[in-house]
Amino acid sequence: MGSAKAALESLVRYLAVAVARRGITVNAISPGWTEDSVLNTLPEQAQQLIRGWHERGWTPMGRLGTPEDVGNAVALFCSEKARWITGQVIYVDGGASLMNPEVPPRSRPGSVRSERGVDYAGAAPCVAT
Repeated sequence: MGSAKAALESLVRYLAVAVARRGITVNAISPGWTEDSVLNTLPEQAQQLIRGWHERGWTPMGRLGTPEDVGNAVALFCSEKARWITGQVIYVDGGASLMNPEVPPRSRPGSVRSERGVDYAGAAPCVAT
């Protein structure tokens, strides 16, 4: 995590405490790579490399995000359903922030390998109901 991002996350927590008694919530969204973003300004070879990494497991969800994915998280924070959430940074990145950010996994499609080599392929997914 870079120093600017760390400072922003710290500011979110500080402001959340400072204004909570007024009924104000302070949160942030940290999006991952998305289609229709700065990604499209990169050279085609770099775009294909990043897309390929996501499809092969750099993002556990196996794809890039969409503007709609990020917008849905923003809509949640703007709704009454989020009135008890404050001081949080929500990573809208398909799970990429859970992975080693330096090296995309070299695992087979459909599997996720931890830094210790544990293969999570076939693990039962969590399903919200």
